[in-house]
Amino acid sequence: MRLSRFVFVPLCTGLLGAVAIIVVPPKPVVPGTASLMRPEILATLDRAVHLADAHDYGDALKLVDDANAFSDKTNVEVQQINQIHDFVLIRQTRP
Repeated sequence: MRLSRFVFVPLCTGLLGAVAIIVVPPKPVVPGTASLMRPEILATLDRAVHLADAHDYGDALKLVDDANAFSDKTNVEVQQINQIHDFVLIRQTRP
C-alpha cells in the first residue's frame, strides 16, 4: 500500500505538470514583426474601401482588380482582396 502511494502520487503530479505545459496557449504575434501584405496592395485596397464608402462602386471595383493584378500574391493578400471585392459588391446591392 505504501509503495503504491510513493509511486502513484509522484506519477500523477508529473502527469499534471506535463499537461499544464502542453495546454499553455501560444504567444500572440507581436504587431509589426512580420508584414503580411505589401504596402502597394494595402494602399490600393484602402482607396477602394474609401471609394465604396463614397458610393463610387465602379472605380472601387477597378481598384480591387488593380490590386488583384499584382503578381506573386501571398495567401493573406488574396484573401484580403477577395474580402474587399465582396464588401464592394455587397455595398453596391444595398439601397
